[in-house]
Amino acid sequence: MVESIKKMFGDEATRYTMVLITHGDEMEADGVSAEKLLYFNPSFNEFVSKCLGGYHVFNNNECNSENKKKQVNELVEKIDRMVQRNGGLCYTNDMFREAQRAIDQEMFQMNGQGEPIGSRDAAEKNNSFVRAVEQTEAVGVADVVKGVRAVREAWCTTQ
Repeated sequence: MVESIKKMFGDEATRYTMVLITHGDEMEADGVSAEKLLYFNPSFNEFVSKCLGGYHVFNNNECNSENKKKQVNELVEKIDRMVQRNGGLCYTNDMFREAQRAIDQEMFQMNGQGEPIGSRDAAEKNNSFVRAVEQTEAVGVADVVKGVRAVREAWCTTQ
């Protein structure tokens, strides 16, 4: 999975990647913590260890508004720390485009004719994620974090 992320977004993408584990409350009910999941599932542990943003666990069925605020605040704090570890930089569409250029260049070399391989072009045109990225303006993690903070603040004041 990490290799797929690197292929799609470039080698640096893992510095900006965090695993979000949902339904932590269901895991708890089954007697499984995130730490146990990582310990007893080596492939998942390897995946998480390659995502340099680490992981965060959400309890989806949390009813207590204070606990809801707490888990959102903890996520935002982890994102802030990840951004700081990256020198205050966020993964941007420019980074994505640069990764795509590198992939295209590699494919040109493999093709030997200096033109894109048809199946790649067709796949990209039919890929909703690639289309969405191409149609959006550059939005980095910092912008997403600002949005999350705004939603959190609005949500916290209404609860």
